[in-house]
Amino acid sequence: MNDRDTNADTAGAIDPNRPWITDPRDAPANMNWVETLTNPSGVTSRVHFTRAWTGLFFLRLIYFVGTATAAAVFATAGSSFSVPSWVWPLLVIVTAVMSLILHVRRLADAQRSAIWASLVLLPVIVGSAGFLGGVAMGGAQYDQLVAQREARAIEIPAPEVPAEAAPTTAEAGAGDDEEQPEQSGQRGPQVDVTEVSQRQHALNTGFGLAQTAWAPFAFFVMLWSLLWVGRLPTGGGTIKSRFEDQAS
Repeated sequence: MNDRDTNADTAGAIDPNRPWITDPRDAPANMNWVETLTNPSGVTSRVHFTRAWTGLFFLRLIYFVGTATAAAVFATAGSSFSVPSWVWPLLVIVTAVMSLILHVRRLADAQRSAIWASLVLLPVIVGSAGFLGGVAMGGAQYDQLVAQREARAIEIPAPEVPAEAAPTTAEAGAGDDEEQPEQSGQRGPQVDVTEVSQRQHALNTGFGLAQTAWAPFAFFVMLWSLLWVGRLPTGGGTIKSRFEDQAS
């Protein structure tokens, strides 16, 4: 096939650079990103759904890989790099809401019930439950740790004083004021329990447990979106019929 034949074949194509797109509704030029991610009342074609879903996925991936890489670079340089712990959960929630809207539009276009889109929120719900449980667990662990340290401090035995060095009653009475700081020092360092330190410990535990609970459900939803929602034909029908039409 020469260049003239190729130009003739692509002249009437929807997108000459993407010959696999055969439905005008799937044309990239017709995609409105704002509508696709913020308006649940519309519909989204199969190709547009895949593009938007991929964008949300890479938004999370870039943040995760970027922060990890920055932390590694700063650590190599002998410095530190950290992002507030609430940034990642906030990003997950925002992208989950956008993904919910995206799934509602895709299911509406495929003539499926929008109730299926609620599966997108399953990882967020499980992660939120893990966060609340982690906060309660972290607060209890902190209180227990403080109690254990105070108990160990109280159980520190007083140093033995040789009999010949033992002070007389008069000397002991005269030195009570001077010995008081030394006796208090025998209790060991006291744990500085403040509201901020306890809250931070509880939040760190909550965020850690939330991410552990969120990850497997997010992976399940990812497979469901790619293997079912993303493969439904534009305008309705079954996945099997779409592949049969392409084969014919």
